[in-house]
Amino acid sequence: MSNGFGFVNPGAADPGSPTYTGTGGAGAYTQPSGGNFLGNLLDLGGQYYMGQRGVQSVEDVGRQAMQQAQMLGQQAREDVQFRPFTVTTGTGVTTTTPTGGLDVGLGATAGGLEQQLQEQAGGLFGRVGVDPTTAQQEYFE
Repeated sequence: MSNGFGFVNPGAADPGSPTYTGTGGAGAYTQPSGGNFLGNLLDLGGQYYMGQRGVQSVEDVGRQAMQQAQMLGQQAREDVQFRPFTVTTGTGVTTTTPTGGLDVGLGATAGGLEQQLQEQAGGLFGRVGVDPTTAQQEYFE
């Protein structure tokens, strides 16, 4: 006989031997009760306790997964953080700054060559406005 709550109690017509047949799930079973109210109550309490343990286990797994995801996120954040670096070649040096900027300069050899060429160019072009006759006299003295 169906009572509208999703279970069948075929023994309801005979109160001396009721049985319970569940519709499925963890608590579904068929067991003659034999009118043992205390036994049925203890059985129900045990099922409730086991169901609560199952819920607690799922909650624990969820908490552990959340902690691991947070640790993974923190590790990923540390791994992708920008780290400044320097590239040195025979002619120059390039350095990145912590904010992502870029500093570019000449190496020792190329820097010395640049300085020498700047001095020569300055010497040549520094005489541009001088009278040629005066420049010749100064050159041969």
